Amino acid sequence: MSGFEFAVIKSSPSKEYVETTTTRPALTGDEVYIEITHSGVCGTDQHFRGVDMVLGHEGIGVIKAIGPDVKSLKVQNEPNTEVEETEQAGAGQQKSVVSANNA
Repeated sequence: MSGFEFAVIKSSPSKEYVETTTTRPALTGDEVYIEITHSGVCGTDQHFRGVDMVLGHEGIGVIKAIGPDVKSLKVQNEPNTEVEETEQAGAGQQKSVVSANNA
């Protein structure tokens, strides 16, 4: 795959969320391009509101492209997600666990 273009939503100096387009070169080595469909935004992200950067973490999505050295994943795989209760999350709270080993 040659280089590609994609949209991101990020914060701006005016503290508004804006959609912008960015580009990146073709994938090399063991790089994987995942189109993020969902992402968590928490209180910590509020500290970076007003900074020209993409906010959020713990994203989930669909594999759209893989580098030439990737052997265990395939394009269009949706990484497995499972929900588990953890001591760190607290009683009755859950956290998602993502595994990309489903090729």
